[in-house]
Amino acid sequence: MFDEKLDQIRALKRRGTALRNREMYSRALSTFDTAIDECKTLENQPEIKPGELEEVRLEHADAYGMKGGTYRRMDEPGKALEEYKKGRELEREYRKSTYNASNVITLVVSQGQASPTDDDVQEDLKEVIGDLEKTTQSARADEWWAWSDLGQFLLLADNVEKAKSAYSRALNTGPRTDEVKRHVQILKELENGTRSRVPGVAKNITSIINQLGRHFD
Repeated sequence: MFDEKLDQIRALKRRGTALRNREMYSRALSTFDTAIDECKTLENQPEIKPGELEEVRLEHADAYGMKGGTYRRMDEPGKALEEYKKGRELEREYRKSTYNASNVITLVVSQGQASPTDDDVQEDLKEVIGDLEKTTQSARADEWWAWSDLGQFLLLADNVEKAKSAYSRALNTGPRTDEVKRHVQILKELENGTRSRVPGVAKNITSIINQLGRHFD
């Protein structure tokens, strides 16, 4: 019963992703909402086991992240941020993913709502960097996005040398050109968001953007 329900939730998420990729955003959001509702129903089953609860809550967090990503494609960062924050709270229970937490930091900084030097952002950065440092030494050691995210947040924390080392490891994972270009776009948004408040951080981000660009020249 549990496995069947979990498969249904994952199928809904795949369907929502396909709709999002076809720019059918309203239908994608509705599909992700259905997946989230199914997660909540499954979580509240009295017979659910601790390991099963963890599985479904991770799917739940991921569904919020997918909603956030859909809103970003719709150019609605405020709504995206709301979804990422919901997902972040679920992520924090198990420390298996930093996707939502990473996007919260990225959005508040790139949209100019906060500075990397703000106390709450500093706290989030410390948490995400700590999680990424652990996972890049184990399950995500060969993953471009784990290392590039680590580099990105080390830049925001103004730890330049460790950021450079993380990006060196990221490039050694053999990323696709489109993956690097997507990350560079994120860095450009952060560069714009930090230029007036923390110009030194913005300058370091510019340097990494140039480094990544040279890698594929």
